[in-house]
Amino acid sequence: FWYPGDAVATNASTNWEWGVVAGPWVAYGRWTERMVAAWEAEHEASAAPEPGEVPFPREVERTVADGRERISISPAELAVHGFGVKVVWKLCAGAQQWNGQFYSRCDNMSAVMVMDAGRARAPGMAEALVIVREAETGGAGERRLKSLLQHIGTLDSKVADLLSRGDVEEAKRMVVERYGYCTEVALPEAYLREVEDRLCAAFSRDAEGAW
Repeated sequence: FWYPGDAVATNASTNWEWGVVAGPWVAYGRWTERMVAAWEAEHEASAAPEPGEVPFPREVERTVADGRERISISPAELAVHGFGVKVVWKLCAGAQQWNGQFYSRCDNMSAVMVMDAGRARAPGMAEALVIVREAETGGAGERRLKSLLQHIGTLDSKVADLLSRGDVEEAKRMVVERYGYCTEVALPEAYLREVEDRLCAAFSRDAEGAW
């Protein structure tokens, strides 16, 4: 059950949104302010110099949406790959023959490297990897989905990128143009909030240097 080309792709953006495309299926959403606050706190803590250390100048990029500084988005990118796995599970529900494998694409190289290595040291990335592995396992009695993550340039990940920046209608138009239709998939709200809770806790450990 390998998807060719860019049929499955995920993205998380610094506009604080995320998007998944899997063939003609799309899913998208927005992180809560609590998640963003935890994210920014981790970023500020990691950027603070140790006593006596000369601060290292950080490259700062501004987002068009709200002017916030860009922070490390890698844990969110990896967690959203887990959302992509959830969407592919839905696609597989009616499949009679498939080998339980697929690959997806994202434009975050750190997420790709952690998936390849199968481990991560930083709490945020480690928790995101666990989220992906749990998504692959599915429910009780389910077969396991094995996912691989490949790197794709941001300009090539058009639909997922548009979804993660709130341009849903243009993303859906592109999907319809390719497949003839587009189906929106809503992931359970309770699941999304659970993922946020776990990532927030991991960001706190990152900020405390507990690793």
